[in-house]
Amino acid sequence: VSQSRYEAFLSANPTTIDFPFNKLKNNSFYLTTSSDGNLRHYAWDTFQGGTMHFFDEIYQWKDGSKVLLKQSKSSAEGSSGEFSSKMYTINIQNKTHYLVVTNSIFSNRDSRQSVIAYVINNGKLVLAPIFKTKTQLLSRIDVDFDFFTVADRPERPLQLITFNDKQDMLLIPVVNENGKVTKRHIVYIFNGSVLEYKGIK
Repeated sequence: VSQSRYEAFLSANPTTIDFPFNKLKNNSFYLTTSSDGNLRHYAWDTFQGGTMHFFDEIYQWKDGSKVLLKQSKSSAEGSSGEFSSKMYTINIQNKTHYLVVTNSIFSNRDSRQSVIAYVINNGKLVLAPIFKTKTQLLSRIDVDFDFFTVADRPERPLQLITFNDKQDMLLIPVVNENGKVTKRHIVYIFNGSVLEYKGIK
């Protein structure tokens, strides 16, 4: 199914943001919804690659009584695209911010997991630069890794990037120069306005 047909269907049927689509969920179609039900990410494998997987994507969100859509990076634009596996939320200055964990597959070995921060402002889904490193504010953190170094982990999709909402702590895995995912983590802690880098543990 083409991305335009998905978009047309979702646009014509705004109540789809609350529909589970259980029969669609499989190893080629991914659907992730935020805990408050206001943000959703659809992604599906286009099967246009070999060991590299290309994903088309659509974000769908609520703003008041409106339900809106946004096509994200697609294979047609020269990007591999990505699917999401988790959504976390954090309240910053009385606005819900969404931490979307996404996954890209570049080959059997080369993979990426990312966390992207979004906020819904005036009907638009916009990137939120809330990750404070030593030198800059980022809205996205990417972790490139060798899939074979974590292939024995039982969970699928992999949960390498995690957010502890009780401690307001974001954990990013440390990957060594050979692409191996280590047991150490880069720690970001919420300071009241941003998630700030606090070191490695």
